[in-house]
Amino acid sequence: MLKNQGLDISVAIIADDMSSAKEISLALRKLNIFAYHYQNLEEYWVSTHLQIPDLTIIDVTKMSQGNLQFASHPLVVQEKLNYAFFSKDSTKFLLKSTLALKPIGYLSLDVTLDFTLKQLITHMISEKENTQTIAELSQRVERLKARNQKIISERSEAEEFKAQINQIQNFSNSVFKLMERTDFQNALIQSLSEWVDIDAFGIYELSRDGQRLISPESTAKNYNPLPSLFLGHKSQSSIEAFAKEMAGQVALDLFEMTPIVLEIKGLKTEVLLYLSFKSEYLINYPWELLEKEISRLYQSSKISHQAPKLAGQFLPMWEALDYMDKLGQDPQSGVKVLVLDLSPLLRVATSKTSNKFYWSTFYNEFFLQLSNVISPSTKLSVQGPWEITFFVEDSLLEKDSFALQAFVKKYSYWKYFQDQSSILPEDIHPTLRITPASSSLYLRGFEKNHKETVSQPTQGLRRRGGQLTV
Repeated sequence: MLKNQGLDISVAIIADDMSSAKEISLALRKLNIFAYHYQNLEEYWVSTHLQIPDLTIIDVTKMSQGNLQFASHPLVVQEKLNYAFFSKDSTKFLLKSTLALKPIGYLSLDVTLDFTLKQLITHMISEKENTQTIAELSQRVERLKARNQKIISERSEAEEFKAQINQIQNFSNSVFKLMERTDFQNALIQSLSEWVDIDAFGIYELSRDGQRLISPESTAKNYNPLPSLFLGHKSQSSIEAFAKEMAGQVALDLFEMTPIVLEIKGLKTEVLLYLSFKSEYLINYPWELLEKEISRLYQSSKISHQAPKLAGQFLPMWEALDYMDKLGQDPQSGVKVLVLDLSPLLRVATSKTSNKFYWSTFYNEFFLQLSNVISPSTKLSVQGPWEITFFVEDSLLEKDSFALQAFVKKYSYWKYFQDQSSILPEDIHPTLRITPASSSLYLRGFEKNHKETVSQPTQGLRRRGGQLTV
């Protein structure tokens, strides 16, 4: 075998004249190639089923054997075999039988053998290197194609997600704008009726007496009023799990396509929104983001009704994030971002299930009193029940931050628990911190701080054992 830059050249000799075969083998050994020797065409024919040599050197007298014809070998016919003929002076006249074939060379058993053989092998090595290089380049091209395809796919997914985020933002802006002249509920219904890919939708909310789930009346396009549901006992300020199951069963029966459900939250679930669609792009839609954004609009609506003094200072979540980035790009903005984290209070309230916490009463009274603490020019945004962000002018930063710290430390959180005595030793005070003016940094910190407390929306409904599971 010839070792040349990692290439192995395999050579087969077909000859029954041992002296001729030996002479060719010795010439090949000078080139570090060890050949396989076959005494007849039949042996060679069988061997090519197992391994195809890089070069076949055939005695011109062995062109045929019985019914076997070298010219009829499948590899010769398909031009996939490299071969050369050798002859002696006494057999040169037989070379004319090879003229119809396409050998890569001719060898003579004379003084030219070594030189001719070396030239032939050198040519073969070059060809094999080129073939190997082409194969490697082809593999590299395929890898690059696969990588480019992956990049294109990922970019496509990123563009799709970006488009979905923009769609959610536009939807939020639509609802927010409508809320300037109507209530949250009507603004939401009107905006959903204009979403062309939503085939049907419906809403359940808790009645004022807490004993029924009711559906708003509306003639908006694609809106499906849902039948009232008597719950059997009174629910306190939020839609409880058993009521969600009852509502889900009704929605599953009434909608043509199985709907998804978004839980619109104040502090807990207060509205159930069912959406039915056929469009494929909505199957993997970021519904959890839409749920959170609608919940923020709902919370802003409640606050604007309960605390009119703060209404003009509230920013929707999307506007708040944009405002952060705007401030971050302007070192001379003169505005700082404060974050009030309500997690300590929420942890205590949600962990003590046997000690009822009056969420709605706390929420309304807290913000009513907060309106008397911050400056009129300070803007704020509600980030779910977990955090409130404040945008404070530099000249008012010391005043507002001290006022907020004093307010949250002195506020009587304990009075919103049914059993007030068990809360006394607990650390339930919200914390205030300053954060960089950057939406991405804020959202990363938000996700890290509240990863275990942020719930995900229900993605679908199905029956199991006669009961609705979500």
